[in-house]
Amino acid sequence: MRTASSAFLSLSLIAIPVALGIAIFRQGLFDIDRVISRTLAYAIVTGVLAAVYAGLVLPRQHAVLILRAVLRRRAAEAADLAARGYSRAARRRPGIPDRRGAW
Repeated sequence: MRTASSAFLSLSLIAIPVALGIAIFRQGLFDIDRVISRTLAYAIVTGVLAAVYAGLVLPRQHAVLILRAVLRRRAAEAADLAARGYSRAARRRPGIPDRRGAW
């Protein structure tokens, strides 16, 4: 049953654009040269915009990701150094228990 319904769906999805194309050409509703020229113009503009996006935005995005990774690493190192400094200072002070609970 699935193959029959999928075949019907595929046929209907193909039939609608084909029927529209036949009706447009039969009635002379569009000048084919204009349709082709506009399609090519829009395709070229889309390609140029995609190239500009790829050339400008994607490298910057990659640089930001690298910078974030470096900053995360630096923050972790700073936190580690701060924790080490605190633990050394706490060991030197009298009256503060160590890890084992000893004074």
